[in-house]
Amino acid sequence: EGYFVTASGESPRMYEYHPQFRDFLLEIHNDIDQNNLNELRMRAASYFSETEAAEYSVELFFEAGAIQRAAKLADKEAARMFRSGRFQTLIDWTEKLEGPDIQAPRVFLSLAQAYTDRGEQDLAQDTLDKAKEMLRPDSAKTLEAEIECQYGIIALYREDYAGLLTAARRAEKALPKRAARATRGLALRIKALAQAFSKRNYEKAEEIALEAVEVLEGDDDKYRLATALVDLSNYQSALGNAINAHATTVRAHKIWENIGAPLPLAVSYNNLATDAHMQGRFEDALNLFNQGIKFARQAASMQREANSLFGQADLFNDLGLPLQSAEIYGQGLRLATQLDNRGLIRYGCIQTSVLHRRTGSGDLPHQWIKRAMTVSEKQLNNPDIKVHLAALQIGTLNENAIEELDQLAKDQKAGLDASQRTLLLYFLSRAYYENEDFENAHRTMEDLMSWAGGNGTEQIIAAELAAEDKFREFSRMQMLGSPVMSMVIHRIDTMRALAQVYSETGEEISITPRLVFNTLGECTLSHGADRLTDLKPLARAVLIYLVDNGQVDRDVLLETFWPQYPPGRQVSNLYTAIYSLRRALGKDAVILDGSVYSIQPELNIEYDVARFERAVSVSEGLPPGDPRRFFAITEAINSYGGSFLPEFTTEWVVERRRGLGFRYLELLISHAEEALVRNQPSRALGSLRTALNIDPYRDDINLRYLETLGLLERRSEIVAHYQQYVQLLSNELGLDPPESVRVLYSRLIS
Repeated sequence: EGYFVTASGESPRMYEYHPQFRDFLLEIHNDIDQNNLNELRMRAASYFSETEAAEYSVELFFEAGAIQRAAKLADKEAARMFRSGRFQTLIDWTEKLEGPDIQAPRVFLSLAQAYTDRGEQDLAQDTLDKAKEMLRPDSAKTLEAEIECQYGIIALYREDYAGLLTAARRAEKALPKRAARATRGLALRIKALAQAFSKRNYEKAEEIALEAVEVLEGDDDKYRLATALVDLSNYQSALGNAINAHATTVRAHKIWENIGAPLPLAVSYNNLATDAHMQGRFEDALNLFNQGIKFARQAASMQREANSLFGQADLFNDLGLPLQSAEIYGQGLRLATQLDNRGLIRYGCIQTSVLHRRTGSGDLPHQWIKRAMTVSEKQLNNPDIKVHLAALQIGTLNENAIEELDQLAKDQKAGLDASQRTLLLYFLSRAYYENEDFENAHRTMEDLMSWAGGNGTEQIIAAELAAEDKFREFSRMQMLGSPVMSMVIHRIDTMRALAQVYSETGEEISITPRLVFNTLGECTLSHGADRLTDLKPLARAVLIYLVDNGQVDRDVLLETFWPQYPPGRQVSNLYTAIYSLRRALGKDAVILDGSVYSIQPELNIEYDVARFERAVSVSEGLPPGDPRRFFAITEAINSYGGSFLPEFTTEWVVERRRGLGFRYLELLISHAEEALVRNQPSRALGSLRTALNIDPYRDDINLRYLETLGLLERRSEIVAHYQQYVQLLSNELGLDPPESVRVLYSRLIS
């Protein structure tokens, strides 16, 4: 009668059993005729492999006992799983594919790449070793070269630059003469990284990176092309080619957006945010950093999250907001320490030293530099450490500072990038000023203005001068008429205005929570530094329900989670769930007062839904046109990580998800309106596009979207969107667009 079958509305239709009935049938069939069931699994696996549903197919081959076929298909699909962010799938496959007669080296290579990007280098090394052990004499040489390249990337993150250089040489040696473009491009990329980090030769690195990009442009592997473009952008930035570097970053970002995987998007948004910061587009930078953090968390990459946190902290540091920046540096350092990533730890320590130096915090700047040196004993010649150490001597040991900075400036092997040289010239000029050598201070300041103007590093000067009133006035008077100095002063004024806005909004500085609940876009629960992975889905859902609702009567819990069971079974299930929660969180974590359950109020809880709803309330409490409203709406949008508990389908979750989604949709519309008031149609367009992805049928959103395209003079996009909108309404609802939209369209294209 079809009671247990559902059908899709698509053509051709797809049918599926109710999950519980399906499990029942499989269990019964397994008891009656296991061989026949395995034959069905093989047929289903073959069907799914033809429809590009690799995960289903591989799983069915495993269930049917066809391990070799599962290994062959998994090895073929491993790279695609990595690029689409299917990290857990790769873990599951490797756990089932370890064995003496099994060959699936690409699965282990892809998982090693994922571990590397997440910052888990020890796991990456172990997994890559297993991939190498699977190589046979008849294995493709290109695979051997790719494995060596991955050893190089692991060495890079460990700051083992000798190992990076060795891996680059081995990869080049293993590469066959007629290797595919994708592998040749990868080998060139590692070779460029070796030049940049082992030899600090950014010119040579850029040359090789350009060759890698050229090779990869002729290949279908857009993922590797985008990765090579990111590297090229870094070299261009190091060489001071800010305009080219930004254009390259934007090009890579467009590729990442098409791919859609969270990990590369985290990298891309962080790079765009850094560019926006250096260009003085501070509001854009904050939004982009938040996007980077969101995607890093979606990818569960502490390494990428730390990168974006440090970038955000640098921006708050430049704005002169020490409390915010100190808190965010602390968050980034905690993640970097968990990863034992010495490069990130060193950076966080150096920048925290900068923060305390700018605020005049006694001996704290020296202590943080010492920490940076302690964690980087092999990097004591690091230019960043040398420059900032010399800077700390200004005002007390000016002669020493001048000598050390001057010596570093003349050292051809120092390998200073554009930003480091900007800081060096700035501190050298200031050291001369403090030493009352005003002639050399003026001469060095002229060199600084010339260098910064040619390399796009004005923001570095603005951030330092903003914290030095006397030297700023001296520099301004010395450089009257300099367009670079005029830009620097303008940046300082902009930073102060923005800092005032943030001070007025009274942004809270959070403390580390004991319990962290992330339910928007994902479901991860953390207790201190540990993730709660042992809780079963039902117990997890009960916990989130209690956090979401506060105090809940026992009968409400019983009817919400076990309505289909008799009373005795309901109570038993509830006790089991509560017992699991108390065992995971502590015996006093869940309180029972009479018949009412609640979470211990003394527990320090961070709940992303509560944070989102607080941010929405703040934005709703500010009138339209209030400059603070735009920031408040932006903060609320950035705090929405995605659909509420996407993996759950129970009634209360669906209702809650629908309500939160509606509030998010209204926020996007408000954000677009505020952006248009500020004459920022590009930002409005982004919010409206996201809103249309959620609800493509709403006439008001479509009308505002067309209006915004008109402001941007994108006539072809106006025509394309209107036609798509008309067809959607006709096909799905049998309606025509309202008159207001038709009139607007006629006006825009006439």
